[in-house]
Amino acid sequence: MFLPTSITAWRRRLGVAFFVVGLFLPWLIPVIFFMELDGWLTAALTVAFSVGLPELLWLVAALLIGRQGVRHLWRHVRVRARLLFRKLQRGSM
Repeated sequence: MFLPTSITAWRRRLGVAFFVVGLFLPWLIPVIFFMELDGWLTAALTVAFSVGLPELLWLVAALLIGRQGVRHLWRHVRVRARLLFRKLQRGSM
């Protein structure tokens, strides 16, 4: 990732890790249903994985890498998603 060089390397790596985990955490919701958990725990984890934890992790990432770093990461995610969507529309995948 090409982030601003004014932040230290460990903060950048940790911030990117929090950002990526927060980005893919909602995708783990189907795994919760395959685990043998109580109904209330399944519901609590589903809500946490879809609403609470991603935003909390993005907030920690923003604190670690700064506003410019988060803007850069979101721009990178949007560009990649747009390219994937165009490939899917063309049927080349």
